[in-house]
Amino acid sequence: MARPGHFPHIMTTTNHKTIMIQKYQFPKLLSLVCAFTLLFSISNAALAQTGYIKFESNTDSFKVVIDYNYLEIYTVSSGDSIQVKQGLHSLRLSSPFTKDRFTRLNVLPDTTILVPYEVEESPISIENLDNNVSASLYYDATLVLLSDEDTDIYYEDNYVGTGYAMINALNGNRKVRFENKYGYKKNVSYRIQTNRIKASSEFLKPTQKMVRNTAFFPGVSQLIKRQRIKGVLLFIGTTGGVINSFIYNRKLKTANNNYNDYYALYLRTTNEAYATSFGDKLEGYANSAQKYERNRNISLGIALTFYIYNIYDGLTSKPKSGFRDEKGLDFYFSDEGITNSGMSSTATLKYNF
Repeated sequence: MARPGHFPHIMTTTNHKTIMIQKYQFPKLLSLVCAFTLLFSISNAALAQTGYIKFESNTDSFKVVIDYNYLEIYTVSSGDSIQVKQGLHSLRLSSPFTKDRFTRLNVLPDTTILVPYEVEESPISIENLDNNVSASLYYDATLVLLSDEDTDIYYEDNYVGTGYAMINALNGNRKVRFENKYGYKKNVSYRIQTNRIKASSEFLKPTQKMVRNTAFFPGVSQLIKRQRIKGVLLFIGTTGGVINSFIYNRKLKTANNNYNDYYALYLRTTNEAYATSFGDKLEGYANSAQKYERNRNISLGIALTFYIYNIYDGLTSKPKSGFRDEKGLDFYFSDEGITNSGMSSTATLKYNF
């Protein structure tokens, strides 16, 4: 007879089931591990297959960025090849003072894709230099700034140049201040990225074209030339005269309408007392109409006088700082520095992802 709490048959059955589960689960688990290992090996083998990208160009050498990896930038000559894994890849081709070219291609195993890269002679400009990888590496700079020839440039509150500055700025948002002795000042924040130039022009002085094009707008040309008091006075004089002329013209119309209404009543009345009252009203409206007309004409004359002087002053007066002297980058970059780019030919590159 079994002791209370002791169930030998049940315990034996339970242990048997546990042994059977372990016996059949282990081979199943082992097969899953083998299958996963096989799939992983096949996947790695497929990814390990590579192809080649061959470049053909009319320039001695240029820079190549693959899949936006700006920490590994390669100097390539015409005829060089780069070995890459199969699949889709994004390429960035860069040479100094030419806008970078982007292309996307699919590399197949054990094949070579030819990528032509025709570099055209481009003017030296902010537009062509901006976001240029090749120029950034050669000049060791990430920020190029152009301004008026007498405008001081401050990077992070440190003076870096007058009219032009080339800075190896740190990544992130960087503050730059432009100012000159005539009171022109401008603060700009630039987003700096790895191995790419951020090029920008910030001219503070106005151009003659800008001043002349705004001369027909009251006070605008003067404000652009930093003649603030004169600009405000011309604006108030012109617009104030026009507004007053509209106000007096409305009052004139009201007075004339009232005069006509009472004149009609005056003609129809047979009562002498009414006729006298209407006559007094008519005289008052006539005097008011004359006053409003005079004030309207004076306001129009004042507005016209201010406006004519505004145009004359806008076309003839010069800003205290003078007009903008737009010197481009070619003023600061010498031809010698451009042609001797330092990008010499290299041996064939082999790059594995």
